[in-house]
Amino acid sequence: MLFCKPCAKTVCHVKRYFVSHHLQTAKHKAAAEKLKAGNTQAGVLTTGSTAGSSRKSEFPRYLCKAFIDAGIPLWKLENKSLRGFLEKYTEQPIPSESLLWKKYVDSNFDIVVQKIRDKVACNKIWISIDETTDAVGRYVANVVIGTLEAGQPSQEYLLTSEVLEKTNSSTIAQLFTSVLTVLWPEGIKHENVLLFVTNAAPYMKNAACALKVLFPKMLHLTCLAQGLHEIAEHIRSLFPNVDRLVSNAKKIFLKAPSRVQLFKEKAPEIPLPPQATLTRWGTWLSAVHYFAAHFETIKEIVNCFEEEDSAAVRIVSEIMQNQSLHRDLVFLASNFANFPQAIASLEKRGETLTNNLQVFNEVTDDLRKVPDGVGKDIQEKCERVISGNKDLEEIQNIDKVLKGGCDVQDIDMNMESVACFRYAPVTSAEVERSFPQMKHTLSDTRHCLTPENMKKMLVIMCNQEM
Repeated sequence: MLFCKPCAKTVCHVKRYFVSHHLQTAKHKAAAEKLKAGNTQAGVLTTGSTAGSSRKSEFPRYLCKAFIDAGIPLWKLENKSLRGFLEKYTEQPIPSESLLWKKYVDSNFDIVVQKIRDKVACNKIWISIDETTDAVGRYVANVVIGTLEAGQPSQEYLLTSEVLEKTNSSTIAQLFTSVLTVLWPEGIKHENVLLFVTNAAPYMKNAACALKVLFPKMLHLTCLAQGLHEIAEHIRSLFPNVDRLVSNAKKIFLKAPSRVQLFKEKAPEIPLPPQATLTRWGTWLSAVHYFAAHFETIKEIVNCFEEEDSAAVRIVSEIMQNQSLHRDLVFLASNFANFPQAIASLEKRGETLTNNLQVFNEVTDDLRKVPDGVGKDIQEKCERVISGNKDLEEIQNIDKVLKGGCDVQDIDMNMESVACFRYAPVTSAEVERSFPQMKHTLSDTRHCLTPENMKKMLVIMCNQEM
């Protein structure tokens, strides 16, 4: 091996021309001058292995991984100040953006995928798929897998992020099987796939039904946290005045520092009205609890503002004059106070199946106690959500076995597989957590990213703790 110390790379020595050509390159000359300036050894070309060469050859790969993990675009390396700083204090030649894309992004991606394979190995697994629309209007589906082990909480990994031509049961089923060939290139281990967690969309249910032919041991569970969110959304539709209050109260204080100042003077111990984000499960009911607790104070502050200054002030003032508003707020706060906490608890990592099902059952049991009238409508919605989750009853039976409440013969699964469900997830929260990373990766200045490169960056970024 012929090794160039200044460039920290091997040089082809089959012909003299290759060596001479390398010595004449501008990159080599700059590296050689830098080496001499540092009072290092004068030798330029040496034969055999050199101490530290392995570390130097790994530098571009680690630099590439660090930039991706931190969400820094690779083209930032073309900045002269940044490049000069890194060259000065690392004493390493900084590769170009194009070289990192051509060689080291793929290298890091392959290493991450191999680590996932090594971690999963022969373990039983669960898989979760969800899709969204990215910043340029493409349908993107993310696939998260995790291990199912009786002795420790599940380990989750983003395995891929694929652009779909359209979203239906066929494309989801194809993605499901294709991603398992990546995990097990020597052959899919059908008996190791025990749980498929998705949202409650009809095409997801149809895909799961079709996949059960290939994966007979697999159970399909629709996200329990999203089920509670669907019930909360139904509750929201039944109380339009409360919904208008929640949506308009926050607008009063947006870009209005004088109103914010007045609010802080009159109620220094109370935070500003919260913003209910419909895509964040449970935030609407959290906002309702806020207004129920501070209704009179908020009303007094709103009355201090001139209605002519803002449409939001006028709307909130009119709504607060409604006699039924306070009654509705008390009803919602007293009967659905546990919804936000329950959703947050279901989204936690490392919880046992028993704890999660207990939280879900407590909420549904409380819903059955809501007084008739509106309560009956809400209860019917709750029953529809539960009945639409076909394998929930089977998973509840598995939980009974784990608690010693019934025999394993009562369910169609062997003892080893039942024990693996101890830390089984009941939500698709892990896939949801990967979507903000995708939004950050595909920022306004990075719309030119190809789907393949976006997938590789997301897989590297979301598995950086490995």
